[in-house]
Amino acid sequence: NGKAIYLGNNSRIVGLHVLNNQFDTTTTVINGNIIRNFNISSSRTVPSFTGISAETGSFIIGLDAGNKVGSLVNDSSIVINYTGSAANAFITGIRYESNDFCNVQNNEIGSFNLSGSLAVNTNITAISGRANKMILRKNTIGSGTGRLQSNTVSGGINGIMIILSFNPNAKYTCIQNTIQHLYNNNTGATATLDGITTISGPANDDGIENKIWNNQISELHATKAGASDGSVKGISLETSANNSTSSSGRHIIRGNQINELTTKSNGDTTVVIGISNSCPYYGEMNIDTNTIRHLRSAGRSEDALFHAAVQGISMLAPNNAPVNITGNRIYYLESTATVPTYVVGVNCLHNSDSSILSLTRNHIYYLENAQAGGGVVAGMILNGIRDSGSYSLTNNMIVLKPANAIVYGIYNMFAAGQLKFHFNTITVGGTANGNNVSAAFYRSFFSKSKVISSGNIFYNTRKGGSGKHYAVINDNGAPGWTGSDFNNFYSSNPATIFLWGASDLSYPAYRDSSRQDSCSKSQDVDFTDITYVNVHLQQTANNKSLIAAPVFGITTDFDGDIRHSTPGMGADEIEVPSQISPSVTTTDPTVICKDDSVTLISSVTSGIQWYRNDTAIAGATMGIYHAKQSGSYYVIFREGCTLAISDSVRVTVKPVPPSPTMFTEGPVSFCEGESELLQTYYLFQALQWFRNDTAIAGANDKN
Repeated sequence: NGKAIYLGNNSRIVGLHVLNNQFDTTTTVINGNIIRNFNISSSRTVPSFTGISAETGSFIIGLDAGNKVGSLVNDSSIVINYTGSAANAFITGIRYESNDFCNVQNNEIGSFNLSGSLAVNTNITAISGRANKMILRKNTIGSGTGRLQSNTVSGGINGIMIILSFNPNAKYTCIQNTIQHLYNNNTGATATLDGITTISGPANDDGIENKIWNNQISELHATKAGASDGSVKGISLETSANNSTSSSGRHIIRGNQINELTTKSNGDTTVVIGISNSCPYYGEMNIDTNTIRHLRSAGRSEDALFHAAVQGISMLAPNNAPVNITGNRIYYLESTATVPTYVVGVNCLHNSDSSILSLTRNHIYYLENAQAGGGVVAGMILNGIRDSGSYSLTNNMIVLKPANAIVYGIYNMFAAGQLKFHFNTITVGGTANGNNVSAAFYRSFFSKSKVISSGNIFYNTRKGGSGKHYAVINDNGAPGWTGSDFNNFYSSNPATIFLWGASDLSYPAYRDSSRQDSCSKSQDVDFTDITYVNVHLQQTANNKSLIAAPVFGITTDFDGDIRHSTPGMGADEIEVPSQISPSVTTTDPTVICKDDSVTLISSVTSGIQWYRNDTAIAGATMGIYHAKQSGSYYVIFREGCTLAISDSVRVTVKPVPPSPTMFTEGPVSFCEGESELLQTYYLFQALQWFRNDTAIAGANDKN
């Protein structure tokens, strides 16, 4: 306790330091300690402060009571003032470095106040470290009266930093932590903030599963306009320098609440992002059921790709691996810049056609861009690399109606391999000014992505300004637009349903020229309450005409409700007229041997097509089909623009077992009354010994 002027030359001040012998296999518990009331003033160049430091061996830092570094109720518990030209100082609440495991839980860290009018590259981190296995759970960092704040020239603040780059097989679980009230008041080159940061290198173990679950991250603020880079990120997955090896491992970012992230920095590289991945080292990436809201940026970047000013989710580190972005809620994102910038709900860059980037059941709304002279608001931006990178979008709801800006519900900027859209509801509304255009879906001049679209609602009622408002803009005209039908394309102006190449087209003109969407619609939709972004469908006579085609594998809607055999359009399923509901049955066993078959019977005998998995079976249009391969079999009935799908029957063909080998260790010729033991290595249960062509009763063992 107390206040002191520090005149020493030590580069590190530590409240509690635990250093174990590297051969010690016991677990050290650090619990119930209070490190607070440090008031340090230094003219030296590099003194750093650490509340608790744990090195070498296994650690549990915090049990039920936990440790307290600083205070959550006192705004000046750890005060460090650099009176000289300090540089590269690190202020850390808890720091660990373990060659085994480290469990950090139930700790409280708050009230750090760092200042220095000449200090540069200073960094505050509440919890930081590396270990082979890390669990960070239920720690509380910062509070309304216990802020972590920096008042120097430049530097950053991190709530939790997890370092993986020095161990390719390290793994972590970061769960139920609260990170709040971090304030970077720096005025110089950098004033960055990150709630949770991971720094990764290539992983060697396919079984690694890293989790960031159910954390609360709020009130992260960069407060000075003069900072060149005042970027703020809720969760950031980054890579260490000079790593180029391919990677594996599964990452799950789930159930996090991220809100009130703001920056007043007007720097050209300043961004605010809820969840950011710039690390290509993953075997699978899952970002699901997160809530991201109230993000605001004054950053002046006009870059749509890597430095979009505000992004809910940024997935810009492509890898040949599956990515699933599912069930996220993203709203109240805003750019306050005075130059044209981009505000994006989900921003993606993908380069794999074998591993799909899937966006499912996401809800994006209330995105704003104050710039009237060309700023862009986009629900999703989808980009490929050199015509590669395939996407699947299913059951998403996007509702955009900002003032002024250019608006795109979905924006395909650079050519990807393939875009599959199924059962999405994309709406654009509000009032524009100037010559700002809008579209529910925009495929740019630079893209020739193959588009497959079915069951979607592309809806635009935007008004005002001299710019036009479309359901779809396809700057490249027809190339790549290969599979579109059973959609609803609507614009308030029937003459501008499409911008196709350079031509405004009505729906009939588009349909005739493209030879697509013969069973699609162009009609208004009765939403539950689009004013308040509820684009569920009312069960009205008007909506019942929005009949879609069934898609194999898509059995539920945005809310998880079951889709009918003849589904409706859009993300929300309603009951539409269905004249027929086919079914597939069999009386045969569905697990068979090679060369056997299962007789499948359709309840409908005409107008049907048999499918195996997602592929039509050539010539299979009769009421009976004999299945000889493993797979899911079903029928689709079609009569004009009426389609219906049956439930599927799963057939499994058992592999042919290897031929058994028989041997004996003795002679095969012997006298009557003698015997010889015959054996086999064959270990399958279905084993039967034979003499000549006759089964030997009870001879079913390997001897």
